[in-house]
Amino acid sequence: MDTPLQERLRSWIDPRGQSLYIANPGNAGDAAIASATMQMLRRVDAPVACGSLHDIAAGMDVVIGGGGNLVPYYNDVRGLLLACLEREVRRCLLLSHTVRGHADVLAQLDERFTLWCRDRPSFAFAARHAPRATVELAHDLVLELDIGALARSTAGWRHQVALMRDGRWLRKLARWRLALARIRPDADGTLRIMRHDVESVDLQQARPGYDLMRHHGIRGYGPAADQITLDVVRCIDRAQRVVTDRLHVSLIAALLDKPVCLVENSYGKLSAVWELAQENWPARKATR
Repeated sequence: MDTPLQERLRSWIDPRGQSLYIANPGNAGDAAIASATMQMLRRVDAPVACGSLHDIAAGMDVVIGGGGNLVPYYNDVRGLLLACLEREVRRCLLLSHTVRGHADVLAQLDERFTLWCRDRPSFAFAARHAPRATVELAHDLVLELDIGALARSTAGWRHQVALMRDGRWLRKLARWRLALARIRPDADGTLRIMRHDVESVDLQQARPGYDLMRHHGIRGYGPAADQITLDVVRCIDRAQRVVTDRLHVSLIAALLDKPVCLVENSYGKLSAVWELAQENWPARKATR
């Protein structure tokens, strides 16, 4: 049976034509979003091709991956939306996103654009600055991740062969394995993963080597996204409890039924996303 979000995705997808899916580029959290999204697209039998900005063409239906990219720190999704406008796509769906900036681009979006916002402040911002687009609330897509299905899909030799053909995966593999070996729960079972980037509240206290999610990432969806996501799941599953300001560390920990203590990022992303998630997912709890 479809989840409510899957039903909404199914109703948007045109089964008579192929949509272009462009994953949000970024760190290991973005890999988890991409993995969960591809699982959803497969569940609703969506005819999609994975691609990049360069593949956007006139008359297409384009699905842009969810994430936290439509904020002043980053420009990737801004570029994708502008390309959809300039190349006159038929329709565009921006999956569950944090929206806190790029008002000039939002103002250009018309009735062809649907924006899913993963928190209420993002919904209010998008509705104000993109009045012609359809703006809807939708929880972060990592909450749709099926961990069992992910483990099964990465278990075979085909997956391993595909990884060995991925140059980007291989270039970062040694660094990734070192981080996975280093980042472990302390003596009382508490795993601490704190970000070390522009969204950190206290860079003085953060330790770059212990920010797991920055040690690998994606430019587009592929087997590496699934492997990175599974590696993060296994790292978190070793813990009894988790303390983090990484949104997708906290969400994956909750999927694994780990107690979570949230530390806020620089603009209130974690609390806002969790507030919306708990409206439809009340059994999951986090402290701050």
